[in-house]
Amino acid sequence: MLQFSWKDDGSIEMSFHIYDALGQLVADSGGDAPVAAVLISAEDGEVLLDIPAEPTSHIQYRLYSQAGRLLTTSDGVRTQIYSFLKMETKSAKYGVEPPDRRRKAVPVAIPATPTHEDIRDETKGAGAEGAILESLPQPSIPL
Repeated sequence: MLQFSWKDDGSIEMSFHIYDALGQLVADSGGDAPVAAVLISAEDGEVLLDIPAEPTSHIQYRLYSQAGRLLTTSDGVRTQIYSFLKMETKSAKYGVEPPDRRRKAVPVAIPATPTHEDIRDETKGAGAEGAILESLPQPSIPL
């Protein structure tokens, strides 16, 4: 887990639990702390979290689960998210559902878009070209 929090006073804090590819806990921040330069590596030398001292430098990480599954990785420019990653808001963490989940779903009728098969079916038989042209939206050009 890696979490950054922006406080009301404008400061940024972070907390983390960093696991390696074997699912071993490598580092734990012990709660929220001000963002500071840190380099955490696995025993085999794999960089798991690199927060450089320069504020304009990119944060790099490889986050594993407790089971040793790679969840996400970033070189600071490109982030890859794998299927085992679960994201949640703080409200979900404390048992409060996000507002969009409390609303009831309202079914909406969406008109079907013709598929290639539909168009091919319309083209069978005489006058098919005309049927296709008539089904296309005609541009309106003001004069």
